[in-house]
Amino acid sequence: MSLASLKFATALTMAAARLAGSPLLKMPEPTNTPSAPSRIISAASAFAKGQLSLTSALTILLLAADFFIPMRQLGSFFHIAMNGMAASDKIFRLLDLPEPETGGAECPEGEIACRELRFSYEPEREILHGLDLTFPVGSFTAIVGESGCGKSTISSILMGRSRGYGGSVTIGGAELRTIREESLMRHITYVSHRSYLFKGTVRENLLMGCPAADDAALWRALEQVKLADFLRGEQGLDTPLAEKGGNLSGGQCQRLALARALLHDSPVYIFDEATSNIDVESENEIMAQIHALEIGRAHV
Repeated sequence: MSLASLKFATALTMAAARLAGSPLLKMPEPTNTPSAPSRIISAASAFAKGQLSLTSALTILLLAADFFIPMRQLGSFFHIAMNGMAASDKIFRLLDLPEPETGGAECPEGEIACRELRFSYEPEREILHGLDLTFPVGSFTAIVGESGCGKSTISSILMGRSRGYGGSVTIGGAELRTIREESLMRHITYVSHRSYLFKGTVRENLLMGCPAADDAALWRALEQVKLADFLRGEQGLDTPLAEKGGNLSGGQCQRLALARALLHDSPVYIFDEATSNIDVESENEIMAQIHALEIGRAHV
């Protein structure tokens, strides 16, 4: 037998010995059936004596389940590791992005005014063309228009998310660009048609609107949005929520998002199609609660 064949037989034997001691390979074997390492050793011995061809020895090696399954597991772990590396690259790219520059002024109370407001996502296609808008304190203003006309864009600008606008946007006389983001977030509450609910409990999601609220305040907010009776039939404030409220209906998700917004208790509320994609009953109840908000706030 050639030196290469002897080396191959030795490698098979060493592999079988390692497999026999590997904790990954402790699998139950049928009674009176030789183990996979024993089969590999027998195949290596037969190959070394010339009683088994190279093809047959490789076939036995590859068909030994105790050898093949860990190799397949190794491939799965490698695939998971590659996905993790790709995800981490995206995370680090996000963390490396420069933070947008914001002002340092506090957000004053007062009317919101837009003068010659212009905005475009692409240089050649302008969305807002010199709008003049005023939202007085205590007003209820509806912006109506066809899809794509810029309603959500106006909401995004007022929330400070879209900062590349032209013209002037002031809150209580202060230019929006000069206001600190934290102060603006305390002053304005935004409720969209895709309000995000985090995985956790109802209590944890509601406390994001007001961390200092007690259970009584949480239940009052749930009563206002007609969701308290449903939750009492579940696990109350400890009712678990799936990510994005996957275990609730669309109407229940929006009611819970509105309850969280009510707890935030800000001077300005912006509702961006908050009742779209839900049933008529939920829409009517949510709109009734929006109209019932205290006088002295601005609603858009």
